[in-house]
Amino acid sequence: MRSTVHFVLIAMQTAVVVTAQPIGVFCDFHSQPESAVVERMKAEIRNILRPAKIDIRFRDLQRYTPAAEEEVFQKTVIIHFQGACQSEFRVSPLLLDDAAVVSSPELAHTDTQDGHVLPYVDVYCNEIRAFVPAAAHVGQQQIFGRALGRVVAHELYHALLNTRKHAQRGLARSSQSPRDLTGDELAFDSRSIFALRQKYSSEKKGADSMQSAPGDESRH
Repeated sequence: MRSTVHFVLIAMQTAVVVTAQPIGVFCDFHSQPESAVVERMKAEIRNILRPAKIDIRFRDLQRYTPAAEEEVFQKTVIIHFQGACQSEFRVSPLLLDDAAVVSSPELAHTDTQDGHVLPYVDVYCNEIRAFVPAAAHVGQQQIFGRALGRVVAHELYHALLNTRKHAQRGLARSSQSPRDLTGDELAFDSRSIFALRQKYSSEKKGADSMQSAPGDESRH
């Protein structure tokens, strides 16, 4: 059964620069996660979304209790982490440069209904751990947390922009290799960042509602 969280959205329109409400990302872990992995994942997501100037607030869904004044989020996304989000894993049989579609093997899934993308994401920790290779020069917690963060950021792209489309380049592409998920850097392309920034930036100017179509016609 899915947990449902309801929040009040306050619309703000002004001719001057205002601060948008943050995005609430509610994490629901099937089993106790490794804290170092989770912190590395959060840092990776924040770094990826920094160019879009999006204020991300992570919350534990199971332990969440709204403050007396209640938190207000511009949008909320609930992420269910299936499997064991632990860094102990064997070396993957996949080579670093093997091309692989993110959903095959399926590493994560964002729900849709009647053609609409819903703010509910399933992330499969066991599959991600098996997909990414071990690296002698990088700690297992760091490399697994990094890959986990990039997979989550990819799904946030779909959930936040309410799109099943993919971009031609960067993290919003439909396919990534193990090296893409574990290398030094993987970012959204400029068009995807523009779309996210126009819709959710923590610094919005006036009532500007222009949005960019995020990427090509590829389907997730």
